Amino acid sequence: MKRLSKHFEVLAAPEGQAVICFSLDSARPDSYMAELEKALLSRGYEGDVLLDLLISNGESSRRFLRLKFDGHQLHWLKAKPASIATLSSAVLEFCQRFYATHPAALKNSVLSPAAQHRIKSNAHALA
Repeated sequence: MKRLSKHFEVLAAPEGQAVICFSLDSARPDSYMAELEKALLSRGYEGDVLLDLLISNGESSRRFLRLKFDGHQLHWLKAKPASIATLSSAVLEFCQRFYATHPAALKNSVLSPAAQHRIKSNAHALA
């Protein structure tokens, strides 16, 4: 269950209740909305989508956005920030591992070199 793009990668969440769209560059999600909708449609997916915007938003309160996909389109105007406290440890570890294994994305992120190193180091501790 994987879809690659130059701007994002979509994977099923570890708990199977949502999909997670990981940013791979600093492009704004609205700039690749049509491509993301097409990727979700091709999966036959309908439900919650969690955007992990670590690359473009860093470790801020706007890192995660939650929105719905109705099987045809994303409801961007109803997107809500998702605080880390509302995400399960399984989802957070999954996100941590994803970015630790995508060093090129981290290198091109808004993160400081120290934050990039911490993300890579923490992922090794989770393995």
